[in-house]
Amino acid sequence: MKKITLTLLLIGATLFSTAYANDASVNLANQFKNISTIQGDFTQAVYSQGNQMLASSAGSFKIKRPNQFRWSVLTPMKQLTIADGKQIWLYQPDLMQVTESAMTSRIGHTPLAILSGSTSALGESYAITQPNKNTYQLIAKSTSGAFHKIILTMNGNRISEMVLYDTLGQKTKVTFSHVQIDGKIKENAFQFVAPKGVDVIKS
Repeated sequence: MKKITLTLLLIGATLFSTAYANDASVNLANQFKNISTIQGDFTQAVYSQGNQMLASSAGSFKIKRPNQFRWSVLTPMKQLTIADGKQIWLYQPDLMQVTESAMTSRIGHTPLAILSGSTSALGESYAITQPNKNTYQLIAKSTSGAFHKIILTMNGNRISEMVLYDTLGQKTKVTFSHVQIDGKIKENAFQFVAPKGVDVIKS
C-alpha cells in the first residue's frame, strides 16, 4: 500500500456555512464531469508527522476517466503504476518485478482514483467540504483506508495540488504542473505487458 501511495494521485479544517458544505460534492463533481482526459507532470514529497521530508520524487501522469491512469515516477528511481479500469499494475524495474491486483470500488486505494474515478463513489467514501472556491477537503468515512484526510486544490478546472494524510501521521504532498485537459492519449498508455524476465506477483 505504501509503494502504491508513493507512485503515483483531503480533511478536518474549520467548517464554513452549512449550505456551502452541502454544495461541495456537487461543485467537485462539476469540476470533472465534462473532462475525459488529464495529463501532466508532478513532484511529490512525503513528510513525517513532525513535518520532516522523508522522500521526494517526480514524473508524469495520464488519466482517462473513468478509472484509467498511468503514474510514472522518473526520479530518483523509476516506478510505474498503471490501471486499465479492472487491474492495477505496480512495476518496479530495479527489482524486475510487477505486482498485479484487481481494482476495487474503494476510492482510497490510490490517490489517482480520486481524479479518475466516479464522483458519486468518492462521496460514498469521503465527507466532502469546500473551505474556499478552489479547495476541497475530504474526510474518510471509514478508518480502514490508507488516507484519513485529503486536501485537493484546483486552479480553474485544473488540478494544482493534492495533500494526503495517512493513518500513520505522515503527509504526502503532490504538486501538478503542465496540466492538459482533454488532450489525446494513446489507448495503449493504460495497458501493461510485463517485460521478459520480470516476475509477476498477483495479490
